[in-house]
Amino acid sequence: MTRRATSTRPYNQIATEPLNPSDLPKMVEGLRKINKSYPLAVTKVEESGEHTIMGTGEIFLDSVMKDLRDLYSEAGGLLRISTRPTLERPTVFARLYK
Repeated sequence: MTRRATSTRPYNQIATEPLNPSDLPKMVEGLRKINKSYPLAVTKVEESGEHTIMGTGEIFLDSVMKDLRDLYSEAGGLLRISTRPTLERPTVFARLYK
């Protein structure tokens, strides 16, 4: 059986931060575990310092955030999560000339 190559790009993103700033290392450890569990999830730190999780859709991000909440709450921390996933899809406009 050959491995099938797929090409997907994450378009939705959610910002997360700990309610208590001293819990940041616990959240970062949870994000590392998410990266191992979900190969399509991309986590990064923005210039503003907020941690974002990017994924391919809202349902995918919901399951990622549920697992992150479960992992993080076991460590005793609380998360603040952006209310809605934002769409980061580049749009191309073209004019058609006849």
